[in-house]
Amino acid sequence: DSIDSVSLKDGEVKTIYFYLHLTNLQGRTITISWYHNGKQDSKITMQVQHGNWRTHASKLLNHKRLGPWRVELTDESGNTLAMKNFTVVQS
Repeated sequence: DSIDSVSLKDGEVKTIYFYLHLTNLQGRTITISWYHNGKQDSKITMQVQHGNWRTHASKLLNHKRLGPWRVELTDESGNTLAMKNFTVVQS
């Protein structure tokens, strides 16, 4: 699913997932970076294990994390392979 907005009720906590299906990148290093309000929140770096590889990254969202978010997938050269913007709002 493509998500542009995540709504949180008072006190609610939700997990959002960034699913990846990578082909022809075996042996290369990728990085998944999460940005909140334009600042890097976290990142994970891993090596692609197979030529047809699936994985995911997740982020726990709460009311301290309202506002704009971006998740990016980059290769070892810093090239952006995928990017998704979304907003966390209070409902």
